Amino acid sequence: MSATIGDKLNPVNQRLADLRAVATLLISKTEMTDKEREGFNKLLSRVRPDDLKRMMVVKDNNYQRRSLKALIDNNDVREIKRITGLTWNGGHPAQVRYIEPLNPNLNLSQVEFFSDGENGCWSEMLEGDGAFGDSTVQVCTSHMDSEGRLELVIVTNANNGM
Repeated sequence: MSATIGDKLNPVNQRLADLRAVATLLISKTEMTDKEREGFNKLLSRVRPDDLKRMMVVKDNNYQRRSLKALIDNNDVREIKRITGLTWNGGHPAQVRYIEPLNPNLNLSQVEFFSDGENGCWSEMLEGDGAFGDSTVQVCTSHMDSEGRLELVIVTNANNGM
């Protein structure tokens, strides 16, 4: 019986390792060849919403939510790149947005974004176990839950203000 449990846990652990590897590689990628996109899509195709939820950070009182639009409008951050045309979870659409801080006093290492308005959403931070360096990776949980779409938000130099 324990072999059966182990067999069921092994694919989950493999998908989590794949997801962490993909996120780590995406941190350094702002351009992607077609061959690289195919490789990312192959890895992401096995990732499921529950896998992402397993990687979400357990938050303490230091975490805060901030409006991404307000941060952009105030010139505190800017979107530097967007990679589209990715797929995940058996063919659902995926994209990656790259955000960098512009305000040297802003520490985004414990800030999760939200967007308000008609198509409002909120993001959750993923646990990288040190693999993400000074970057953070967030997933828009509302689009994932309601539409099956994956949007990763990578914040480069998140510890900018530290």
